[in-house]
Amino acid sequence: MRDLVRLRHQVDQYFMMESQLKSLGMQISSMQTQAEINSALRAATSTMTKVNDKMDIKDIQQVMKQFSKASESMGVKMEMVPRVSR
Repeated sequence: MRDLVRLRHQVDQYFMMESQLKSLGMQISSMQTQAEINSALRAATSTMTKVNDKMDIKDIQQVMKQFSKASESMGVKMEMVPRVSR
């Protein structure tokens, strides 16, 4: 009888250890995934910093102004075309 009780107790302990090991495995997997995400974000941040350093805001603003003027001029010309063709 004592052997049966001891055996049941050992089986219970085995199942408890098995579930704890599975839990640890999932935690390790989660930590690996987080480390990979962290690495990817670090690389993206580095790339964005390099791109930001190479961009000249004044040049971009000047190009945008020129584009705006060209678009406005084109809009005026497009409005005049139907009037001329009538």
